Amino acid sequence: MSKYNKDTKFYWLQLKEDFFDDDAIQWLEEQKPNGRDYAYFYLKLCLKAVRTNGILVRNVGELLIPYSNEKLAELTKMDFDTVTVAMKLLQQIGLVKILDNGEIYINQIERLIGARSVGAFKKQQQRLLGKRTSGGHLSTRYRDRTRTRERTRTRIRKRYKKS
Repeated sequence: MSKYNKDTKFYWLQLKEDFFDDDAIQWLEEQKPNGRDYAYFYLKLCLKAVRTNGILVRNVGELLIPYSNEKLAELTKMDFDTVTVAMKLLQQIGLVKILDNGEIYINQIERLIGARSVGAFKKQQQRLLGKRTSGGHLSTRYRDRTRTRERTRTRIRKRYKKS
């Protein structure tokens, strides 16, 4: 059996195919002179907030320290002026909200993120590999197992119908 931490999670940002067709993103990209940089900055913020359910704040010991524009520029490797304008625009159109304690909250992040434990991911891959042969057809082992399960379910249903 392979050794890995089954409790370790990895996260991903899942964009819909029409993400860049969204009115807010299109409007952001239209802004002069750095519209595309603003959208790119927003994506970077989303990625930074994936593990924290959309909240960006620094944890320093027991303190929660809000990000300044200088720190956001450093964190995202973007120009300070671009970050300053982008944050104003993102707040203006409602993609980002600054909470009372200074935390940055990304409103739509819950629709964009996914998470899974490493163990669950590996098990899913194992099941997918077990279902298909190299030719892409269902393996006989998987087919037999599926047939057995279906027969068992049919028998159970018949028993309950008789009762």
